[in-house]
Amino acid sequence: MNDGAPVRAELIARVRAEIASDSYLTPERLDKAAEALAREITRNNG
Repeated sequence: MNDGAPVRAELIARVRAEIASDSYLTPERLDKAAEALAREITRNNG
């Protein structure tokens, strides 16, 4: 998994903690993901 880029252990630890406490998936993050998915589908189908 190491492709030469430094591992950001602090970021990984924070995200894991947010996921564990159910605070990672916010409405804003879900909206961004849905918008990105819609753009990807549109780009690939049209």
